[in-house]
Amino acid sequence: MDAVTDREAEEEATLKERPSKKERAETRGETSPNARRDAPGEGAQAEGDEAHDASDEPAEASSEPSRAKPRKSIFKRPIFWIFILLLLLGIAAAVYYYITQIRPYATTDDAFIGADVVQIAPQVSGAVTEVAVENNSHVKKGDLLVRIDQSSAQANVATAEAGLAEAKAQAEEARVSIEQARNQVSESEASLDALQATAQNDRDTLNRDQRLSKAASGAITQKQVDDAKAAARAATAQAEAGSRSVATAKTAVKVAQAKAQSAEAAVETAKSKVETANITLNHTTIEAPMDGQIVQKNVNTGSFATQGQPMMALVPDQLYVTANYKETQLSDIEIGRPVDLHIDAYPDKTFHGKVVSIQHGAGQAFQLLPPQNATGNFVKVVQRVPVRISIDKDELQQFPIGPGMSVVPSVHTQ
Repeated sequence: MDAVTDREAEEEATLKERPSKKERAETRGETSPNARRDAPGEGAQAEGDEAHDASDEPAEASSEPSRAKPRKSIFKRPIFWIFILLLLLGIAAAVYYYITQIRPYATTDDAFIGADVVQIAPQVSGAVTEVAVENNSHVKKGDLLVRIDQSSAQANVATAEAGLAEAKAQAEEARVSIEQARNQVSESEASLDALQATAQNDRDTLNRDQRLSKAASGAITQKQVDDAKAAARAATAQAEAGSRSVATAKTAVKVAQAKAQSAEAAVETAKSKVETANITLNHTTIEAPMDGQIVQKNVNTGSFATQGQPMMALVPDQLYVTANYKETQLSDIEIGRPVDLHIDAYPDKTFHGKVVSIQHGAGQAFQLLPPQNATGNFVKVVQRVPVRISIDKDELQQFPIGPGMSVVPSVHTQ
């Protein structure tokens, strides 16, 4: 536009410098024929000037319309705006095609850092004798956190161990009783064998005497027969008594075995008491269950710890991201895909991770009161599905990142 204006100004200056028609006529009138004769060269020059003036008249006529109607600016020409409109439409089409067809990432800003926070609570009640950590301090698995008074627990352990020793002694006595009862059974069985042999011998003698008494009169007297009968009956009675002694001895064995079993059960009970007492003693020492950072500590030395009441929380070193992607984006997300993470607290740092899992169902389906759409008015809303993303543990150690912080994940879809 500036170039056009400068050109018009130059044309106007040129026209001003040229003489008008009247001035040229006066100039021609001042030159007489004699003068032209006296100066033939000048006459020829004058004729040339007249011819030149005649040729300038059309130029002047053509310049007058140009001054009356200047050239239009390029910004006022329709073709320029048509070109700009077509260019913008082309750019919009290219952006749309990139987003819908060849975009390399699936991104959402509805994502937050998450962690499986562990609440540290005592399993026994008692006075706190030592607190080994402070808020925001980092601990390793097995590090001491809190120690509770151990005197009562140690006394319980000693009592349980004494009871175990007594139960073991009783069990040993029961085992000895079993051996004694078994020995008695052996002795009774041996005596029974002897009595049964004597009784059998006496019965044989009686039978012989009775046969001789019938076969030869006077060979065996009746008194001898009667004595043999008495001896046989006595031997049989003794054998029966021996059998009862054997049975009694076997019963004593069973009783001793039952007592031994009871003693062994008492030993196991005593062992359980000792184990329980030791567990209680161990619970007075609270250690870190994993590597992590201590937060929300509310216990001090001398305070009373209540069983089950949290004293602090432990944020593990291994964090993750819960990203709520639109259901229309799930076709581009696969388990194992690499992810670029941009945490709002550190916008210049790019963290890395990968997709670990995709929830089977939209988030609102698992609410306490899921929405019901069985009504006359329904508006379709794109649902969001939680996607869990792991974070490189080595990168997390350099920055104080914790649960609840905002993050923008970009899943590589290609």
